[in-house]
Amino acid sequence: MGLMVLQVVVAEALVIGAVGLFVGSVV
Repeated sequence: MGLMVLQVVVAEALVIGAVGLFVGSVV
């Protein structure tokens, strides 16, 4: 259970970071 939650948090952090870098490079 804990590992699943941790994986979801890490995945969301990676997605948010990727989107942030993409938006930052475009703008």
